[in-house]
Amino acid sequence: MSDVPSGFQRRVAWHNRHCWAAAAVSLLGAWLVWMFYGAIFTGAVLVIEAVRTGDTNLLKSPVWFYPVGLGLVALLLLWAGLDRWVHRFRLPPDRPIIGWHLFGDVLFLPARMTFAIWEHLGARVVLTRHERGEAWRLLRTIDAMERPSVATLAYEFPDGRLLMKLLVALQMLGWIDLYGGGGEWYYKVRSSEQHDLRELLETSAG
Repeated sequence: MSDVPSGFQRRVAWHNRHCWAAAAVSLLGAWLVWMFYGAIFTGAVLVIEAVRTGDTNLLKSPVWFYPVGLGLVALLLLWAGLDRWVHRFRLPPDRPIIGWHLFGDVLFLPARMTFAIWEHLGARVVLTRHERGEAWRLLRTIDAMERPSVATLAYEFPDGRLLMKLLVALQMLGWIDLYGGGGEWYYKVRSSEQHDLRELLETSAG
């Protein structure tokens, strides 16, 4: 991996640090929201029990408190997960900022923040020494070809699974993106990254 510029290595480390930081923020946010929802549930239970028993000095929770609470958490996670899977390929709907749809957004908030923890961790770029070298070679190949398709790149990178992994990694790192036009799809180095790439290429050549 000695031929991989340090700037490319730093980009990978920078990206992964941000993924860890975002996961930590999501973890904190999920914990706070779950605690808030738990407080609402506890308050509702106390009110219900006070009305049912006539005792306003409840010293302990009813026996069904924890089973029902855990059941509601599991139901919310399952419901939010199903909603996320059903709408995974849909674009955000064109709807008013304020409306009844906010009820679902608020209801699913703790579950979605919990899912976000794993999504941020899953966005990390994890490559072996060999794969980092191949990722750098792929980036240079895309830059040289300007607008190669996956089929074109397959001639240089015959391992299809590795090629797709490297393409996703370069997209996650912000070096390239997938474009469409004229009935075809192709990869291209982002115009905002051209300057940094030129500097890396000069560094590696020197």
